[in-house]
Amino acid sequence: MHPITPSRRSRAPWDDDNLIRAPRFSDEQLARHARALSDSHVTIERARPVVSLLTRMRENQRILTANYDAVMEMVDEGEPISPAAEWFIDNFHAIEKQVQLVRRDLPRSYFKLLPKLGPGFLEGHPRMFAIMWAYVAHTDSSLDPDQLARYIQAYDSRSPLELGELWAVAINMRVLLVENARRLSTGIVAAGRERLRADALADSLLGIETDAGPATLAEALPEWRTTTPSGPFAVQLLRRLAEGPAREAVEWIHGILADRGLDPEAAVQRELAKQSQATLTMRNIVMSMRKLDDVDWEAWLESVSAVEAELRRSPGYSDQDFTTRNLYRSRIERLARGSDQDELTITRRATRFAQEGMDEVGQHVGYWLVDRGAPLLEDAIAYRPSLRERVISAVQRSGVPGYVGLVVFGTLILTLLATWGIATAWAGLSPWVSLLLGLLLLLPVSNFVVARLGTRLTRLIPTDPMPELRLDNGVPEEHRTLVVVPTMITSPGAVKETLESLETHFLGNDNGEVYFAAATDWADADAPERPGDRELLEEARAGVAGLNDTYGERFLLFHRRRVWNASEGVWMGWERKRGKLEELNRVLTGDTDTTFTTIEGHLPGPFRYVITLDADTRLPRTTAKRLVGKMAHPLNAPHFASDDPKAEVIRGYTILQPRVTASLPAEEETSSFQMLYSTRQGIDPYTFAVADLYQDVFDEGSFAGKGIYDIAALSRALAGEIPENAVLSHDLLEGNYSRSGYVSDVEVVEEHPTSYAVHLSRTHRWTRGDWQLLPWIFGKRRARMSGLGTWKMLDNLRRSLAPIFGVISIVVGAFLLPGAPLGAWVGVVAATVVLPGLIPALRSVLGIRRGFTLSSQVRAIGRDISQALTVGLLDFALLAHEAAAMVDAIARTLWRMAVSRKHLLEWTTAAAAGRSAKGGLAWFYRRMAGGLLPPLALVVALILRPGI
Repeated sequence: MHPITPSRRSRAPWDDDNLIRAPRFSDEQLARHARALSDSHVTIERARPVVSLLTRMRENQRILTANYDAVMEMVDEGEPISPAAEWFIDNFHAIEKQVQLVRRDLPRSYFKLLPKLGPGFLEGHPRMFAIMWAYVAHTDSSLDPDQLARYIQAYDSRSPLELGELWAVAINMRVLLVENARRLSTGIVAAGRERLRADALADSLLGIETDAGPATLAEALPEWRTTTPSGPFAVQLLRRLAEGPAREAVEWIHGILADRGLDPEAAVQRELAKQSQATLTMRNIVMSMRKLDDVDWEAWLESVSAVEAELRRSPGYSDQDFTTRNLYRSRIERLARGSDQDELTITRRATRFAQEGMDEVGQHVGYWLVDRGAPLLEDAIAYRPSLRERVISAVQRSGVPGYVGLVVFGTLILTLLATWGIATAWAGLSPWVSLLLGLLLLLPVSNFVVARLGTRLTRLIPTDPMPELRLDNGVPEEHRTLVVVPTMITSPGAVKETLESLETHFLGNDNGEVYFAAATDWADADAPERPGDRELLEEARAGVAGLNDTYGERFLLFHRRRVWNASEGVWMGWERKRGKLEELNRVLTGDTDTTFTTIEGHLPGPFRYVITLDADTRLPRTTAKRLVGKMAHPLNAPHFASDDPKAEVIRGYTILQPRVTASLPAEEETSSFQMLYSTRQGIDPYTFAVADLYQDVFDEGSFAGKGIYDIAALSRALAGEIPENAVLSHDLLEGNYSRSGYVSDVEVVEEHPTSYAVHLSRTHRWTRGDWQLLPWIFGKRRARMSGLGTWKMLDNLRRSLAPIFGVISIVVGAFLLPGAPLGAWVGVVAATVVLPGLIPALRSVLGIRRGFTLSSQVRAIGRDISQALTVGLLDFALLAHEAAAMVDAIARTLWRMAVSRKHLLEWTTAAAAGRSAKGGLAWFYRRMAGGLLPPLALVVALILRPGI
């Protein structure tokens, strides 16, 4: 007996062309049959290899297309077709769509994950495939979701089905409907061809369309004595020969039918019944395919799942959105696959742990499935983690020291290899000179290491959505939220833009107790008020009042007076944006001792949350409600270590930062720079927050100034921590103090700078803000800062120094290295700039996906690689200027902090930066002049070392 090998895969049941059809059952009969199937099915771990469903679907697509072409050929030739054939060609697009959906959505791991049947009918196939085979057979391909639910529940009552099997119900139904469409259409085409053969024979026997007159049977069909005509052929011939004399042929057909136990009338009725049944079945197939697209399979699964029914008994579970509920169920699936417990047993264990929980968090079943209680549940069920899970656990347990250690180790190794290979082994420089070059190369190499390590870790660690409440009826009063845009009113145009922004936010987020406000300041001035200030304020007040008249009391305006700032030497809003939000929090909690002098609109009552946005940020539809749902979830609510006012937040989040996506600019406002750079991704904490590294590895994200926060918790966490006139980049610091989280599945939209000048102006401001946090990194204020918070701030300093040291390493190399090694040295520095963006683009070559044409994917990959290479080369070309800008920012900051103590809050709005960047050629020359110093140094090196 030969062993079963992949080349000996069983083709059952694909070698049978009969329709998947059996006696039609009532609901009660279906339930009894489901229980009988459950008792008879035996699943095994190592099943017999079978031809995969994807292979069969490719065959089905080819056969269905051929059958369609055959029927259309009959139509084009004016031949009559059956009603079933008409159903087939009229709805072929729907059938073809199902084929494409199956080929696109059926995962290649389908066979590996689902329980498979042992010896018997459909051996080696997934158990759910056999269950759905029986359903399709005994319903004549007719889908009734409620009936299907009762059928599945009847099976599940005897033999529990896994959640993965329930998810496979719809895809198996599609597969089987397509299979029946193939088998039925093949029969339709065959019957049609038989009737055409009969027509041709009848024409010959009756002398139609021939000058020779009627032919004898032997003349028309020489092999008639050895021919066994099919049913469609015989009936069609009888029908045609009733038109004229052809006794010999009629007697021949009568004899054939008599041998089959049929008289002519019975044969005709039998064939008509077959055609009617074929029409009904084809109709059922088409209607079921359409119904498949209409069914809410998520709600259907929850209605039949025993695991879901058990989870719903746990308090708070049903208040969550579907994604969160599915996250819990997916975790139960994973636990069952890695233990000897079934899914229902694990669910009951988790709900029992929740019943015995000591506090609100522990009483939530999610705590034991996806939160800090998960290890205890895993121990209780003797869970056996996979190798990948053990690696992930080790990475997460190592924490910040482990991550920083990997960065340092990778940086040292790569720097050592590059320096030794080029400076020592190739150029023959002394160890001390090589050491100097290596020290200069450390920070540029660290950029590459951080980028690659971040990419590898985010691919290794799966990103789970943060739990969320569903808030079907909108945001309730206890979670009342204010969406606020801190901004400055500097002109009538700015006032108009602010009002339009508030209206747009409202129209997409009118979901219960969500209110919309502008928190405004006047521009910095040399006096408490300037001419025109009052007019701008009155225009803003009138605009907010008009919005309230139109939409109801949902809009507010909070305006502050100027106060004198001796450090800045101007009258300005106290502490700029940070002070604005701090004072707003106090106003919302009832404090009147603030610099707010004007409040337009009705305060409805206490607010719990604030969603803060920049002036150019857009809030997509229902985003506010979703952020509140995230923030209000019991697992995300902030918890302090004790009642001590200085206690730290030890779990949950005070701030949640959503993903930030670049908007699609109007064509007249866009630029080549914006098109190239607006899709860049990474772990830059300021630009577009798309990476989940910190959240996935450390369970904590970074705040970038746009997000939702708990008013009371944030006020408590920041109380007395940030002195006046000291902090410009306050977002990261606030997130570090109060524990912020990153929400990867909720996004806000923001404009990307349209020019390099605006981008660099923003980066310059951020760098100044980063270096102003030195007291929190090395000084006395570090005491309350976590290790992760310290690393985030230190990493920002590292990033600002990297271009400086990259340029210095090239210039020093030009004075020390000979020609060829110098070229290699410059190439290494260039690689640290280009490769972090180019490598992910190159990896896309490995990601060819099903469902898309190869040519379109090749073009997309080519565009990605071209864009990444262009951006990388531009970054390298601008490296000298970026380094000059960073030197300027760092030097200004250190001087102001250590000597002048002035202008630490110097800040320019994005709009003002954009206006200033529209100068002429002379302006750009002056702005870019700093980047000419390193090239001049290289020219000097060439003059002094002409032999390079």
